[in-house]
Amino acid sequence: GSCVAQTMIKILGIENFLEEGKFVRFSARDIYSQRENFPGVGMWTQNGADIAYRKGSTLEQLMTSEKKDEASMNDQSDRKTIDQQIALVGKAGNYISLGLKDMDLVASIVASGKAVTLGVNLGNGDWATGEVKTRPDGIAGHLVAIVDVCLWKGRKAYVFDNSWGTGWGFGGQGVLTEDNLQ
Repeated sequence: GSCVAQTMIKILGIENFLEEGKFVRFSARDIYSQRENFPGVGMWTQNGADIAYRKGSTLEQLMTSEKKDEASMNDQSDRKTIDQQIALVGKAGNYISLGLKDMDLVASIVASGKAVTLGVNLGNGDWATGEVKTRPDGIAGHLVAIVDVCLWKGRKAYVFDNSWGTGWGFGGQGVLTEDNLQ
């Protein structure tokens, strides 16, 4: 259920790399365990962005989150004052929300050095393939980090990193083409 927090830490790492030339591994658990709907499963995108913007996230080595199950991701007992202070150093810049159907606009944002996320609703069977479709009636909401905009089989496409890791899609990346945006 932590895809929003996983995507937010990817965005924080990208922002830090663009600003300082150093990709920092932040803790998804630090963000996820502070969500508004705690201890419910999953997280709203707006809530994750707000935590990343106002509070940031501590370092992964201080509050590990890789390969953790839901119960472990909810554990915030090891969050200390030092974690809160470190999180402030790498917190996100301000953010905006916009419709992602304008691929030229998103391409210009990515080219300008800004990080972009994409919320998608997927259906059964869409999870195991690299090329995905969004579905208005999708059974599962998911958030990913857009890392490039390209032509895919002659169609404009977003290339994204998936927070589920390298066992998914094309080594952890997926493609969403313009004609698959719903």
